[in-house]
This record gives sequence, C-alpha cells and structure tokens, in this order.
Amino acid sequence: MSLQQCCKIENTLNQSPLRKNQQLADLVGLTPQIQDISMRLSTIKADLNTTLRVFLIGEVKAGKSTLINAIVGQDLSPTNILEATAAIWEIGYAEQSSTTIVYKDGQEQVIEHSDIMSFFGTSDEQLEFAEKVAKIVVKTHQHQFKELLLIDSPGLATITNQNAEITQNIMQDVDLALWVFNANHLGQTDIMQRVAELAKLGKPIIAVINKIDETEDSPEKLTRYLRRNSDEFFQDIFAISAFDALNQKQDSEYLEYFDEFKNYLVEQVNEKAPQVKNDSIQSSLHALVRQEKSYHKSAIRKLEKLQQEQQDCAEDLRYEKNRLSDDIRIMIEQSCTELNYDTELNSQIHNNIDHQSSSSISNMIKTVGNNAPSALSKILSQEQTSQPNLKSLADITQYHLHTLNDKVQYRYQTVYTDIINSVTQQSQIRLAEFSQKENLYISHQLQSYTTTLQDIDAIETAKTAAAVSATGGVVASCYAATLGASAATVTMGAALAAIALPVTIIGAAGGLAYGIMKSKENKAKLEQQIQQTQYQIADQIKQQLLNSYSSRIEQDLRMVEQENQKTLFANFDQNQIKQYETDIETYISQLSLI
Repeated sequence: MSLQQCCKIENTLNQSPLRKNQQLADLVGLTPQIQDISMRLSTIKADLNTTLRVFLIGEVKAGKSTLINAIVGQDLSPTNILEATAAIWEIGYAEQSSTTIVYKDGQEQVIEHSDIMSFFGTSDEQLEFAEKVAKIVVKTHQHQFKELLLIDSPGLATITNQNAEITQNIMQDVDLALWVFNANHLGQTDIMQRVAELAKLGKPIIAVINKIDETEDSPEKLTRYLRRNSDEFFQDIFAISAFDALNQKQDSEYLEYFDEFKNYLVEQVNEKAPQVKNDSIQSSLHALVRQEKSYHKSAIRKLEKLQQEQQDCAEDLRYEKNRLSDDIRIMIEQSCTELNYDTELNSQIHNNIDHQSSSSISNMIKTVGNNAPSALSKILSQEQTSQPNLKSLADITQYHLHTLNDKVQYRYQTVYTDIINSVTQQSQIRLAEFSQKENLYISHQLQSYTTTLQDIDAIETAKTAAAVSATGGVVASCYAATLGASAATVTMGAALAAIALPVTIIGAAGGLAYGIMKSKENKAKLEQQIQQTQYQIADQIKQQLLNSYSSRIEQDLRMVEQENQKTLFANFDQNQIKQYETDIETYISQLSLI
C-alpha cells in the first residue's frame, strides 16, 4: 500500500506547474523547496523495505552513546570520543558480529571492533582520518532488538558545523527518533526548536531524559516539566539513567525506570516494527503532501503580490511623472521668462540687425524698393556662412535653445534619478513587509499543527520569503538595477530638433532692418520691435522644450514601467501569470485528493 501511495504522490507531484516550468519556480523562489520534496519522496520509497531506523539525537554530552550501549547490552558505541572527531554510528543485528568503516568515497574497511578507538583521537593524523569517514557500521548478534537499526550521531551544536549538518541530513531519513535530553539542562529553547523541526517532518519522537542520577529532581517532576513545555511533540516521555543501566548498578533506584523504557521499545517498537515503519512512512508522506500544498499556496500569494506590486509601481510612476512634468515645466517657463530680458540675446539681436543694415543691403534696398522687408526676411532666415563670426536669428535661437536645454537636461536627470530611487525604495519596503507577513503566516500555520502534521519547514520557508524571491531579494535587486539603467539612458540633446522660426519673427526682423535704414531717428520704436522679437524667440524656445520634454517624460516613464513589469514577471506577460495562478490552484485541489 505504501509503495502504491508513493507512486500516486510521485505522479501527482509531476503535475506541479512549478516542476513543469523551471522559470516559474525560479520566479516565486521555490525551486530548492520543490526539489527537496521530490528527493524526500525518493528517499521514502527507497526505505520502504529497510529495517526500522531509530535515530538517537540530542545535545552534546546528553549520553546518547551510553544509551545505545545500554539498549544493546554491550559497549559498542564509544563514549569518550570527542564530538569534533565523531562519526555516524549504525548499530544493528546480524548473526555474525562485524565492524566496518565506510568512507566518504564509498570504500569500506572491516576492522576488529577492539581497534576502533585507535582510529579516532586528537592527533593530526587521526583528525585527518576522521574527515574521510562517512560512518561506522556495527553488526552484533547480541543486539536485543533485531528489527531496529540504531543510529548515533554527533550532538547538536557541536563545535564543527559539518557534524551538525550530517545530523540534520539524517533526520530526513529516519523512521523513529529517540530525543535524548540532559536532565541537568532540560528545556533549552534552542533544543526545543530543533525538536520542532524534526516533528515537522512527520517523524514520531520519543523523549528520553537521561542522567537523572545527576539531578535532585524526581523523574516524575522532570517528565511533567518536559510535557508541559513540548507542545505535544513527543509520543511518550521517559526519564532514565543509561549509565546505571549499562553498569547494572543493583543499588540504583533508577533501574526500574530504564526497564520501563526498554519494555516500551520491545512491545511498542521492536515487536511492532513493521507497523511502526508503515506508520512512520504514512506520517512522512502526509507531512510531505501538506508541505507541498503549503509551498504552492505560497506561490499563489507571491504571484498575486507580483501583480499587485506591478500596479503599485505603475501608480507610483504616474504620480512621479506628474511631479517630474511640473518640475521641468516650471524650470523651462522660468528660464524662458528670464530669456525675455536676457542682455546677451538682446545684444545678439542688435548685432544681427546692425549687420544686416550694412551698405550692401542698403544698395539692395534701393534696387528692390518697397519689397525690401520681404527680401530682408529671406536674408535673415539664412545662415551667414561667409561670415562665421556673425549669426542669423536662427543661429542665435539655436544657441540659446541648446544652452537652456543643457541646464534643463541636468535637472531632468537629477529629478529622474531621484524618482527611480524613490520608486525603488517604496517597492522594496512593500516587498519586505510582504516577506515578513508571509513568514509570520507560515509560522502561525506551523504552530497550529499537531505533532504529526508539522509539515511546514520554517527554515525553508524563510529562504523563500524573499517571499518573493521574486518578491523580495532577487526581484527587488533586479528591479533597482533596471531602473538605474533607465536613468543612465537619458540623452535629451539629440532629441531636440532645430527650431524653425515662424514667419512672424523673420518678417519682424526684416522690418526692423528696413526700419533702421529708413528712419534711424525712431530709436524707441526700434527697441520696442527688438524686444518683441526677443519675446517671440524666447516663446519659441519654451514651446520647443516643453514639447520635447513632455514627449521624453512620457516615453521614459513608460519604458520604466514596461521594464519593471518584465523584471517582476520574469518576462511572462500578465495573462500568463494569471493562468499560472489558475493552474496552481487546480494542482492544489489534486493534492487534496491524495
């Protein structure tokens, strides 16, 4: 039945939209999690027909090795090897006793058990040897529990991270755990957190409070204390002295407590090993499916957040676009107002008119007569290439256009960059808040489950909480990079086309030159006409800049919004995102039928 159920679950897992689409899994930051679930299912399938694996786990110096020796009835697991050099020990039944060193490269070495201590120690040679060892496998015909494979490991929080990692990996594969507590240090918060992690995997756990001979508290008091503070993580709790049991101290008042524990192992574990094995598998599968559902529900929340974030960013950009437009418009209008009274422009117009009223033009006026203003207009609209130091009105206008544009462009880039930073910061704040809420939500789910339903791995969930690895770390950083790149692409100079002066300005200039030559005594009227020409030039520059920057602002902010959506959605379009949501919801419904 378990094999059929494993195959059914495996077939269902293969229908996961996250497994079918690697890019989608990466988008929601759940690739490692779904791969881990698939590997765990493979491990469960491989262990269907193996001996019941009983894992002894606990803090350093809790007496795990002594307990194993007491259970087996002989000294097999050394009790005086430093945790820094300790390896995994597997102790099981066989008709013929043997001790085998299994190396990390797969090679094996059979040795005399009495020689084992010579391999481990603190010398450089022994430490180097310990690094090469994967585990020690001990088989003994004196094993009182033929259906059990006892696994001893380095204590949690050892001085080597490698040992702690090995212990964490074993927790995935065992059927039953004996969690050994030191009666002298009962109820440590960090230890209970580790217990919760194992419980989340659906592993049945039996608590063993060891070293009760070293404390003044009664076994009953210790048991009550642990039960009150364990959130029902344990199937049962025993208080024992493994040392007294191993050494058969007849005067020990604690032997009966060990006998009670040993009888429990015989009646409830060893004799019922097949059923315990099946129950363990069922519990692990149930936890695995629930965890799979939890991850995919999280994926939906992340996709929803991505879409909401895209809308929020678009709204932020619309607001900032209006702010940028107002800022640039005000600067252009103020600058062009100042240009109305700019002495340099006024002087340039004077010089242009004075030059055009030269004797050569006077001779032309005599020739063209009353058509002189029209003829002058044509002249004034042309560049004076034969006299490079003199400029036409068109040249003068272009000069002031680009001079002013340089100032406006600098301001544009400054404000534009500020907008990018502001929008990015707001997005990151929203994403961080989402990640935090996602973690709290998952943690709340975790606490609401009973012992056998602890299927949410808080550590893995914390990794995904960038809950948004499309919503948090990865996307936020890509998002910021995209916006920053956009800011660097702003080049306004090339976007400004040359201003074509309207006929009214050119005509006025021609009239001015003609008026100078016809009536030089009317200076006041002449100055008035020059000022009017200056107003018209400033207005033309203003209109050109306003139009150009209006188009550029629209174009740039639209580009930012589009790039932002591409980054948030990993180049998926919005319709695809919505379809993936639907597909994942359908998949979750399929999981509920298992």
